[in-house]
Amino acid sequence: RIIGENGGTADGNGFIGVFELEVIAGLANDVDNDGMDDSWETTHSLNVGTDDSAGDADSDGLSNIQEFAANTDPQADDTDADGLKDGAELGTHNTNPLLPDTDGDGLSDGQEVNATSTDPTDPDSDDDSLTDGAEVTVHHTNPNKADTDNDGYADGVEVSVGSDPNKAGSLPVASMGTGLLGVNDVVDTDAGTQL
Repeated sequence: RIIGENGGTADGNGFIGVFELEVIAGLANDVDNDGMDDSWETTHSLNVGTDDSAGDADSDGLSNIQEFAANTDPQADDTDADGLKDGAELGTHNTNPLLPDTDGDGLSDGQEVNATSTDPTDPDSDDDSLTDGAEVTVHHTNPNKADTDNDGYADGVEVSVGSDPNKAGSLPVASMGTGLLGVNDVVDTDAGTQL
């Protein structure tokens, strides 16, 4: 549709004496003009012929038009069945409502939010080199604490060298090898001076 002529003075867009054309794209298959494709509405048991875009059939906090945009199921409050409602995933936790484990750490988004209080968008919430899922299900360490047993060694370090990250008395042992003692007066690329 033609909005009109700007005239002889520049407007906020910097145009002088030109016409502006506004084009509004719509769906090819949307008889009720509610912004949702009719076949999508039919598939998800919504009303074709009635503007039901503002409705929230599953009470998950997302309107039907938001569910259409996110490709979630407007009849299921938790499309990916991970224990978090779709609205909370998109609005609060910034997780993917179509993936049960957004960060791929082995714990569902719902487990991370409701049980372990870990970050469902970070596979290693405490940055100890063990995924949250491995800490909870394999090593039984605290996924929110880098050094579960407070012995000065991160859980990931202990696991990598075979000590128990749950027992303070189980310390990492240096592997057998040749050690060099020396000095290096600055951080640089040389090996320093051997003593």
